[in-house]
Order: sequence, then structure tokens, then C-alpha cells
Amino acid sequence: MTLHGIKSIDVDAVEWFDKVMGQSYHSSKITVEYHGGDKHIVHSAFEYGYGKQYEEAAFKELEDNDILWRDIHANGVQRPLWMRCQDDKIAYDHRIRSVFTKKECVTHGQGDET
Repeated sequence: MTLHGIKSIDVDAVEWFDKVMGQSYHSSKITVEYHGGDKHIVHSAFEYGYGKQYEEAAFKELEDNDILWRDIHANGVQRPLWMRCQDDKIAYDHRIRSVFTKKECVTHGQGDET
């Protein structure tokens, strides 16, 4: 059995690049599946960040929603989400795709996408 009965965590992120200001933004839909089939969905709102920053934002949302908490690795640093899942035997999947408009990115982070 894994931590808190969590079977898997899936981070579905989108990013939008503001061509005028030269900045990247992201938002995410995080799906937590528990043993037994129950699912819990949380969203990481639209925010500045590039690269794998969306994973850090997803971890913060999981923590803020009392689903999964950060801890300190043996070397003294906080373990990233992928490592926490690996160590706790939680299946972890993540992806990010680009969207064309700011609205698409904001909407994805609110859970209002159709």
C-alpha cells in the first residue's frame, strides 16, 4: 500500500508564452487516483514559470490540499515530486503542452476547460 492509499498522480500542464514580454506561464490539472478507484482533482492556477516549474507548482497544490507533503531528503534538500512518488511507490506521470492564448492557460488552471 502506498502513502495515504495514493495509487497514482498525473500532472497535465499547459504553458503559454507571452511574445510581447518574453515570459512563460503555466497552469496544471493534477489528478490523484487512490486505490479503490476514487479520484481527486486539484488545479494549479496560472502563474509565471518555465521548464519544469509546473511540477513544483503541482507539488505545492498537493501540499496545500493535504494530499501529499514535502519532506527533506537525506542530503538535506526537499525531494521533488517525481522522487517523492518514486520513493513512495506512487505511479507518476506528467506532461506539458503549449497553448496559443493566455485565456486557454488561465482556464486550464481553473478547471473550466470544455
